[in-house]
Amino acid sequence: MAVECITVCFPFKLQSTEFKSQYPTPVLRQEGTVAFTLPFNALINVSSEKSYTVSYTKKQKNDGTEAGFIYQIIIDFTSINDAIDFCSNPIIHVSYNEVSDLSSLDKKLEEASDLLEKTGQSWRKKRKAETDEDGYFTA
Repeated sequence: MAVECITVCFPFKLQSTEFKSQYPTPVLRQEGTVAFTLPFNALINVSSEKSYTVSYTKKQKNDGTEAGFIYQIIIDFTSINDAIDFCSNPIIHVSYNEVSDLSSLDKKLEEASDLLEKTGQSWRKKRKAETDEDGYFTA
């Protein structure tokens, strides 16, 4: 069963109230994966008890009325219950950050992980075991 409308919450207020808008788009769910499209590219987040992964795909419009792009958003929920909850009440929150900020963060994480693999170091500090007065090791 597909939901035909999604609520988009924007990160600003108009006359002291949060700006929300209804956008007509099919919201499809298969197991823990939910997919829908938006006419704009923005980072989004949803209410979820457990973690989820969001992927963005830019596609050409093919409705024949006007040229342009749509952005397909796929959310992979860790819990199927979170996916069911989202489909029963589809509300997304648009983030302040730009998509380019996310891609630059991914590049920095890749560089850091490559450096760690080359040097063999780890993020954790090594604990020094010391003996106390009774001769027991303490960390």
